[in-house]
Amino acid sequence: MANELERLGMKKDWIYECLMSTMNKDKTVNIAPMGLRSPDMKGLEADIYKESQTYKNLSREKECVLNFTSVPGFFYDKDMPQELFIGMRMKYADAWLKLKVEKMNKTSNPARIIFAIEAADVPRPMGLVNRAQALCFEALIESTRVKKNPRSRQRLEHYKRVVKKVAPGSEYAELVDRL
Repeated sequence: MANELERLGMKKDWIYECLMSTMNKDKTVNIAPMGLRSPDMKGLEADIYKESQTYKNLSREKECVLNFTSVPGFFYDKDMPQELFIGMRMKYADAWLKLKVEKMNKTSNPARIIFAIEAADVPRPMGLVNRAQALCFEALIESTRVKKNPRSRQRLEHYKRVVKKVAPGSEYAELVDRL
């Protein structure tokens, strides 16, 4: 299934945003925006807060579906009508991966959860959502304000830290280092 990650356009250790769907006890679908990364281009991992419904569902059911979409509106609507799902898969997802929980680190919060890919539908490469590009622009703009606004230095450093986290070793990380 590693080929599916490459087909999606993933890069090792980059964090990509998607919609994770899990099954509630009452058999309705819970959906949550989620950042995931692949440390080895074979499986995926996410840090999920123990208080979340997603964590509770993963602890019980041990499976989820990652729905990849380029439509930002889906990320805002956590109360999607159940008719938009076939099982846990969103009908209008551009691509999806069905995952099985391999390991849960229950001692930390958020808990690091390691997933194996069970099934996938990746009809074509797509532009995955990664925050680095937009934050790189924000960092550049903020760098022009540092001398005029003391809080700009804090925001600039925050943007730099996040860019390096979500796209380590990337051209974006190199660019923000120059600011």
